[in-house]
Amino acid sequence: MAVAWSEEHDGNVLTLRVSGKLTSEDYDRFVPQTERLIQQHGSIRILFDMQDFHGWEMAAL
Repeated sequence: MAVAWSEEHDGNVLTLRVSGKLTSEDYDRFVPQTERLIQQHGSIRILFDMQDFHGWEMAAL
């Protein structure tokens, strides 16, 4: 799985570009990043840009 993220609009928008299959390791990296931004901004928006996306492992939910 390839996951790339970027913070936009001063961190209020988190853009995730994903391809392949989402794994539990991807999820483990995503959660702390998201929680940090929520603590900073109170709420955020998340944009998932999925190209050649094949779903996720059950452990990644």
